Amino acid sequence: MLRIAVALLCLAFSFLLRAAGPEVEIRRISSVDTYGTSFLVKSPAGIQVVMDPYLVIEGLKADVITVTHTHADHMDAFFQEDMLALGVPLFVNTKMNWKKGDVSVFSVPAMHNPVPVTPDRPTNTIFVVEVAGLRIAHFGDLGQSEFTPEQLAELGRIDVAFMQFDNSFSDLKASEGRAFRLMDRISPRLIVPTHAGGDSWPKLRETYGEPLAAGEVLRTAADKLPEKTRVVALAHPKE
Repeated sequence: MLRIAVALLCLAFSFLLRAAGPEVEIRRISSVDTYGTSFLVKSPAGIQVVMDPYLVIEGLKADVITVTHTHADHMDAFFQEDMLALGVPLFVNTKMNWKKGDVSVFSVPAMHNPVPVTPDRPTNTIFVVEVAGLRIAHFGDLGQSEFTPEQLAELGRIDVAFMQFDNSFSDLKASEGRAFRLMDRISPRLIVPTHAGGDSWPKLRETYGEPLAAGEVLRTAADKLPEKTRVVALAHPKE
């Protein structure tokens, strides 16, 4: 009987290992970016998507770079020039589709401020990374009042959102709730805040509960997402 029990336990454990989905790594990539807008998304196969790089850590490499808009706190000219010299594609506030290995990236035109959406003249672009069954979106400095039906159709399901909550350059305050209403429309499972000054963190806690502490690396998979939207406290790298 003991041998049978051990065999069944081993079988169950091996099934769990097989059932676990491949993990995607998400990191902040600047130790001095107080706005927290710069991210690396690394696929299970090692493809690296660098999003809105700003004063990034030394030694960072990219397979593709996306920039939501051309404000200084979302760009790193030296890093971008180095990567361009290596042939790395760079997409700045533009419509695009890109694929390499187990990663694809597409974009949705948007607005930086609460003004009507002009898809042919966006002032901010949302970039969506599709990897390992996850859909991860960098919303940049999204400041428009609401999503258009066309934007919602293009975005589809979003699992992880990098989203701002308090930014005077977008006429955005956490206390007035616009960013929260936008997130409610897409209901991401995880939100990693950017531009989270003012009353952002108290309101984030009130709305989504105590943040999930991820340290410097958020490792997640399609089968590890929470049932309801949660906020992730993702630390900046030390160097």
